[in-house]
Amino acid sequence: MTAFDLHALTFARSFAVIAKAERMISDEDAILRGGAGAEGGAAPEVDDLPGLEELPSLGEYLAAASEPAPQPPPPAQPALARGVIPKLDHLPKPSKYTVERGDSPRALAEPFAEKALPLAPPPDPAAFAATMNAAFPWAREVNEAYANALVGSPFAALPPRILVGGAGSGKTSWARAAFEAAGLPSTLYSAAGVADGGTFSGTSRQWSSWRLGVSLQALLRAQAASAGIIIDEIEKGTHDRRHGRLDETLLAFLERASTARRIFDPALECEVDLSGVSYILTANDLAGLSRPLLDRAPPIAWPMPRREDLPLVAGRILADLRRERGLAEAWLPDLDGQELDLLSDRWRGGSLRPLRRLVEAVVAGREAFARSLPN
Repeated sequence: MTAFDLHALTFARSFAVIAKAERMISDEDAILRGGAGAEGGAAPEVDDLPGLEELPSLGEYLAAASEPAPQPPPPAQPALARGVIPKLDHLPKPSKYTVERGDSPRALAEPFAEKALPLAPPPDPAAFAATMNAAFPWAREVNEAYANALVGSPFAALPPRILVGGAGSGKTSWARAAFEAAGLPSTLYSAAGVADGGTFSGTSRQWSSWRLGVSLQALLRAQAASAGIIIDEIEKGTHDRRHGRLDETLLAFLERASTARRIFDPALECEVDLSGVSYILTANDLAGLSRPLLDRAPPIAWPMPRREDLPLVAGRILADLRRERGLAEAWLPDLDGQELDLLSDRWRGGSLRPLRRLVEAVVAGREAFARSLPN
């Protein structure tokens, strides 16, 4: 096609030269007959012929032909979304007053029925690992294990695992940070003292105290199809089956295959899609937990913080105190070298709870010293 265009360009420019010569001859004939345009009007100007004088030169054409052709924009990627709640026409239609109060399962869930809710996009595994390693350097193996599980994931989802480690070692804080790094809103569900673990899946509509399942409630709060649930201290839940054991109730929710797409909610009396919900469980030990739970959420050892992690861990504790008290960094500055040395003499690793009390004591000492200074 380029060779053909070059021939066409050469012919067009030749025709333009011939047209100019014909105009000159026509002008000479007109002068000999008594003046240009005296009879029959003026000859048409070649410049008026469209496209002849505007033809590019050969060099201009070749320069333009060598430029890459503009590429069409890439097609827009479809947004990640998934339907969670199906049509609810099988439930009684709520009155206007019930809708305003949200006093029925249908009134509460119908705004989300038959709608595709957004899924969180998959995070970059390398960025996830870097973020978690910077915040929890003593748990590098755990960070890498979860980062590897993110490879190839179609949306943000963390695999169900039980973090097993000593009390106060930062397991719950890690779970919150992991969901945040993955772009998932998180809900903390404490299993300690739960006597009716069966209510995790929801309470039947036949009771006045009906409730949607914990996972479905988390999705409705986030108005999304993906979220994170932290089951804290799972081993401390009841082992009595009369009202449901929590470790057994969780079995269907922890399935990563098609089972989680068809979870029956007793309040809505239909199946809902909870496959976008991720779960992280914590435990101090595995005593009393059912074998099927350990099969669906394999335990992973959680290490204790080390003495060399003191500056980072103490800084995180101080940042938590700032958020709790609503103070800016200028009013509660970072710990200095002398304060860190004082803490290192009394905390040599292990549980973070004693370290938090030590940091609080240092902050209290600052405030007491500031009050003793003259105004």
